[in-house]
Amino acid sequence: MNRWRSTRDFRGAAEMGERAEAVFVRTAEAGGWQVVQAPEEANRDEHWDWRVARGRFAYRVDVKAMKKICATDANAQDTWHWVELHGKRTDDPGWLYGGKADLIAFETRNSFVLVQRQRLVELVEQLTDFGAAAASCDGAQYKVYTRPGQVDQLTLVETEKLRCICWGEWLKL
Repeated sequence: MNRWRSTRDFRGAAEMGERAEAVFVRTAEAGGWQVVQAPEEANRDEHWDWRVARGRFAYRVDVKAMKKICATDANAQDTWHWVELHGKRTDDPGWLYGGKADLIAFETRNSFVLVQRQRLVELVEQLTDFGAAAASCDGAQYKVYTRPGQVDQLTLVETEKLRCICWGEWLKL
């Protein structure tokens, strides 16, 4: 499903994303949504993976798999989610601020928590201390973290905070 992969993906993030997307598609279709995959350039440049439609409603969705807090952690977790404030390329404002997705679907062990991207912007701006740089991945809760040798900027947002602004929550199939 995922048609392109970062050259720095040494720990299987692309496979985790592909698996989450496959489960998302099955879940959406079982809920009566028509699902169409984004063109490759929209996935890469506009930061959305799928268009879901039902009746008169249609949304572009960016699916976010459960992730590890630190790349060296043994397993992915669903208590916190990484939010991209600036992308991996210097000219990429990242999926939060530069994305065209209407909804972000955050994977948890049992569901997808769907959040309107614009509401997520408001939440991140309310909770994040943009003047505080996280020294390491495990200290990035509501602080700005940049991976060594990268230009991206990320922060961690608690799943329960996402549920407070969620558009919907779909139980996984």
